[in-house]
Amino acid sequence: MYTLHPPSVSDKSFPSTPRIRPLAGKGPHSVGPGRLERAYQAQVARLSRELQSIQQAQVGSEKKLEMARLVERGTLRYVDRMEEQVQHREEKSRRALVLVGTLQHDNQMLQARILKLESRLQRLAAPQAVSFTQRLWSRLGIGRQHLDAARQSS
Repeated sequence: MYTLHPPSVSDKSFPSTPRIRPLAGKGPHSVGPGRLERAYQAQVARLSRELQSIQQAQVGSEKKLEMARLVERGTLRYVDRMEEQVQHREEKSRRALVLVGTLQHDNQMLQARILKLESRLQRLAAPQAVSFTQRLWSRLGIGRQHLDAARQSS
């Protein structure tokens, strides 16, 4: 059985502590990273480059997205203005149609009145058959006044 000795005993070596010996002929700064460490450093450098390129692409995408938003907003404004112009023109066209309808109605009324006046004018201008009584009155000298009064009454 083993007994534990106090730390004051220096000649006793413990089997669990490894002995480190400096390499002969090499200084403390000449030791570099091993193969695994170099691969790890290379991977870290590659990942940082990828991260930087992803961040640059993200910035570019954000700029493109903002530009697309501005274009969309401008397009919506333009479409709204065009719709207002179309509505304004449609209102003008409706008003013009109503005006044309009113003018057409007035024109028809005037044409009917012209036809009525023309027929009346033709009746006045046409020679009328003189009746026996009219001839009698005219020979007596009062026929003209009687004819004028008859025409005014009709």
